[in-house]
Parts: sequence; C-alpha cells; structure tokens
Amino acid sequence: MRRSIWWKLSTALLLNTAVVDMATAQQRPEALSTDTLPPSVPKVVSPMDSATSPEPIAPQPHDDVGMTLDECQFLAQTANPALREASAKVGVAQGQAVQVGIIPNPTFFTSSPQWTGSISQYNWVFAQDFITAHKLGLNRAVAYRSVEQAQLDFTRTRFEVLTNVRKTYYTAAATQRRVEVLSELMNVSGRSRDVGQKLLQAGETNRADAVQLEIEYDKASVAHANAQATVAAARKELAAAIGVPEMEIGRLKFDFTLPLPDYELEAVRQGVVDRNAVAQAAAVEIQKTQYALRRARAEPWPNFNIQAGYQYATEAPLHDQGYAQFLTTIPLYNRNQGGIRAARSDIARASAALQRTENELSQQAAQALGVYLAAGERAKIYQEKILPKAQEVFRVNRSLFEQGQTDFLRLLQAQRTLIEADLGYIEAQESRWTAAAEIAGLLQVEQFP
Repeated sequence: MRRSIWWKLSTALLLNTAVVDMATAQQRPEALSTDTLPPSVPKVVSPMDSATSPEPIAPQPHDDVGMTLDECQFLAQTANPALREASAKVGVAQGQAVQVGIIPNPTFFTSSPQWTGSISQYNWVFAQDFITAHKLGLNRAVAYRSVEQAQLDFTRTRFEVLTNVRKTYYTAAATQRRVEVLSELMNVSGRSRDVGQKLLQAGETNRADAVQLEIEYDKASVAHANAQATVAAARKELAAAIGVPEMEIGRLKFDFTLPLPDYELEAVRQGVVDRNAVAQAAAVEIQKTQYALRRARAEPWPNFNIQAGYQYATEAPLHDQGYAQFLTTIPLYNRNQGGIRAARSDIARASAALQRTENELSQQAAQALGVYLAAGERAKIYQEKILPKAQEVFRVNRSLFEQGQTDFLRLLQAQRTLIEADLGYIEAQESRWTAAAEIAGLLQVEQFP
C-alpha cells in the first residue's frame, strides 16, 4: 500500500514539474520586461526565476523501522494542495502584472457621412490611445509588488504546512511512545497480579490485596487500549496534514532525546522579524503603496487619442480627402485629489501594518520560546532526577514484594509513580518539540531538526 502511494506521488511530482515548466516558458520572456519603467522604478525578477518554490528535500531511503519526519515533509511539499493553491496565486499575480502594462490596442472604423447621391462620402479611420506620464509603467510597478507578495505568501504557506506536519508528527510520535509505556505498564501490572495470586495461594496475603492488583491490571489495559485508539487518530491527522488523508501511516521513527538548539529570546525575535515572509510581505506592501501614490499623482495628466484616416468623395473635383482628430481631457476640476489623499493615507496604513505585524511576530516568538524553555527544563528534571529515582524505588519495592517483605500498597504506589514519571517525561518532550517546531516555522528554517 505504501509503495503504491509513493509511486503515485512521485508521478504527480513529475507531472506537476512539467506543467510548471510549460507555464514558465509561456510567461517568463519579454512580456514581463520592465524596460518601460521610469529609472526610479526597480526591476523585479520574474517569480519563476526566483527561489520562492525550492525543490523539496528528498528523504533518505525508507526502511522498515518506521516513517521519518523527512519523508513526511517531502510528501507534504509534493502533495499538499495548499501549496498548489499558493503557487497558482503567484501565476495569477504574474498574469495581472503583464496585463496592466500593455499598451492599448489601436482601433479601426469605417463610416459614410453621405451614403447615397452624387455627393456620397466613404472613410476609413485608425485611432490610437496614448497613455502619458508613465502610467503603464507605474501600473506594472504596483502589480510587481503584488507578485512579490504572492511569492512571499507561497513561502508563508509552505512553512505553515511544514510546521503543521512537524508538530503533528511530534504529537503522533509522543502518542506512540505513550502506547509503549502503557504496554510496559501492562506487563508490570500483569507480573504484580501474578505474584499477588501466588502469594494468595500461599496464604501470604489476603483476597482484597490480590483483587486490587487485578484491578490495577484492568485499568492499565483500558489505558493501553485508549492510547492505541489515540495513536491511530494521530496518524490519520498526520496523513491529513501531509495532504494525503487516505495514506496509511504506520510506526514513526523518531528519538525525543535528539539535541535541539539553544535559543535566545532576542536573537529569535530579531530573526523572526527579519526573515519571516509575513513581515517581508508587509514591507513590500509599503513599497506597493508608494508606487500607488506615484500612480495617483500621474492620473491627472491627460491621456490623448489621435485619429487619422482617408475619405473618398464621389463628387468631383476632389475625390481624395484626409481625416485627422485629436482628443484629450482637460484636468480642470478633477485632478484626482481624493485618490492622491487616499494613497497617502494608505502609505501610513501600510507602515502601521508593518509595525503591527512585527509586534505580533515578536509576541508569537516569545510565547513559543517560553513554552520551549519551560518544557526543556521539565524534560531535563524528569530525565536526570525523577525517572532514575522512580525506577529505583519501583525495582526495590517489586523485589521486596516478591520476597514477601513488603505489602502491595507500597508496590502499587511505586508502580504508579514510575508510570506517572514516564508519562510526564513524554508530555514534556512533546511540548518541547512542538514548541521548537513553532520557533523553526517562525524563523522559516528549511531543515529541522
């Protein structure tokens, strides 16, 4: 089943690449030239020439031990529909950028001022609209900023998908580990139950104590069954996050003890503000509004229309006649005062939006880093202090109980303490890794961990 899905996804990737190459060949050439822009308008590289859509990093060869995070990320970048949607939006913005800078088509018409009689006339006229004040170039300059924003939106979407896959993967891996811990609990509870039955038969304990051990085993069985149902749901959620909800995901291959970076708050905050595509798109919005203001100021400059043609008159002696017309508007009342005022206010709006976006990103980075650091401290305490002590206490009490030197209550308490420590450690590691994935998504890190 998995081999079939991998083959389908590989085929889809090849077909998708071919379609993108065809679209690139149609959109990339001279149609996007910015040579008509005024000198102060920077040229923008065609989106298809930029690195907005990097090739997915191919995973390592799959083995039978479990599915890796690299494989999940590769599949997500190949099959997730959100990325195809964002890529299509880039194409839409490119097409609009081409269209708004095209010179108007000329027009042709023919008419007959006098249709019948000895003085009939027939004419043929060509007309052309001329756009002044670099308006077409400014239109395209504004549209190119929209192309940049679409590219950045693709980048934002891509890292949102990767972050979602990473967090969902870590959650599923933690749930899988809980199943393993609860399976160990079942084994331990089963051993305690069997020892209790032997002690009851030997007359070294009472019926109530033996039944209590059986109850603990039944509770462990219920918890194990619930965890198995949860891990099945977590794996389906991971498949949906990848973008292939019908895919069957089995065991995951992951080690929660892998090292993670030592993040520092100010460095993370500054990195997020500088690198995140959301902040970059907000900065591009300021440039876009500045060009829009220049376009608004150019609007009052009148465009003009020139018509020229030939007219034939049937009445002698002058049969051949020329025709010419010049048409333009006079900006006497409407000088686009309101449009200019709105464009100025839009610049102020975009500047404030950039500051707001940076503040929101700083807040998100601080929250994620706080969770990450706190979870890291909890995991460290569990790993270095709580778990070793809980394991030692349980081993000692189980040995004493098997020798009949302690009662079942002490064994039961030691058993519960050990399981709670294991589950607490898993929860701390899950919070630590999901918070690290959130930070990596804000920093837009390609390879993680």
